[in-house]
Amino acid sequence: MVCHMTTTDGTTTTVRLSGRSGLLAAIPAMLGFHPQESLVMVCMSGPRRRLGPVIRMDLEEPRGQGGPPSPPGEQLRLYAGRYSDEVALVCYSRAKRRPGLYDKVVESLEAGGTTILDQVFVRGDRVCSSWPGRGDNSGRLPGARDPQVLAMNAASALSGRSILVDRQALRDSIAGPVGRAATQASRALHLAADALVGPVGTEGPVDSAALEEMTRVNIDRALAEAAGSSGLPASRCALIALLLSDVQIRDHVIARAVEEMEPPWLPMLIAVARATPDVDAAPICAVLSVAAYRRGDGALAQVALDRVLKAEPDYRLAHLMLGVMAAGLPPSNLRGLGQDPPSVQDVLSAQEGGLPWPDSTPGRTGASGQERTDDLGGGNDLDQ
Repeated sequence: MVCHMTTTDGTTTTVRLSGRSGLLAAIPAMLGFHPQESLVMVCMSGPRRRLGPVIRMDLEEPRGQGGPPSPPGEQLRLYAGRYSDEVALVCYSRAKRRPGLYDKVVESLEAGGTTILDQVFVRGDRVCSSWPGRGDNSGRLPGARDPQVLAMNAASALSGRSILVDRQALRDSIAGPVGRAATQASRALHLAADALVGPVGTEGPVDSAALEEMTRVNIDRALAEAAGSSGLPASRCALIALLLSDVQIRDHVIARAVEEMEPPWLPMLIAVARATPDVDAAPICAVLSVAAYRRGDGALAQVALDRVLKAEPDYRLAHLMLGVMAAGLPPSNLRGLGQDPPSVQDVLSAQEGGLPWPDSTPGRTGASGQERTDDLGGGNDLDQ
């Protein structure tokens, strides 16, 4: 097996893996966190079994908003059909009994003609080919000093990512300020608004050219600060968050983020998101979601969308991104957003084919802001 990961300078590093231990070493690195109470499907393609994407879903069966249970395995079958020659299924659970969702997913995949190369059950650090306690104890998870784990950790570090303990830690990594920090962040936003009065004015039409130039200058400075050791000042974060509330400015920033793969866009956007109170976070987290998905980090894209919809449940760009992700579109398809589109939302609508996403769509975030229960990782492989 081989795993490709894009480094922070835009190049690709390749890790060669072997056996079930290699598969289990790859999953946390490709998701960005260690899965728990999850069903993970690893897509493999080609004669060398190139890994990716990796799709994770909660073992609790998703339900639509007020509707019947969603068909299990539907989205996994979509990804398997589009991106794999064969797949491996890994079930992480501490339950004493085999989760009912698992067999339904296997049935759905087999009905769609998917070749399942391996089925693995992980309970704690035990790794088995059947449910633990049923007579098959074939080993343990590879440890921190396992050579293949070390290789994947190194590849993750080169790609600018750390492997977090669980999905909650991933949410926490982009969470907004609370308490006194939130008060200070709100004050910084008010000061940024006052600073905009001079260049933009308070009456008549907005000077769009001046606004775009201010955005360009501040984004460039923020990227330089993210690449250095000093970090972004609160004033810069507040001004960028405020500028992104303009849809046209937001779309111009997205167009840059999907084209410019070498600058540290994700660290910069995460810094701004962490400095922005939840009530004002929808625009910056929407930009973060698009940039993360473009770079193959579907799990980060998803938790960013969770935060968008918590702040603004009807935010259109967030729902369009959910449609793009649910349709399994390759991250490389987002390159078109950088070609001076009339509207990022128009391009994404075309990408997802204008499909309606009813409340019963598996894992969809409904109007209440309920979180999705699935993640896509390892999308860098889709972009080769």
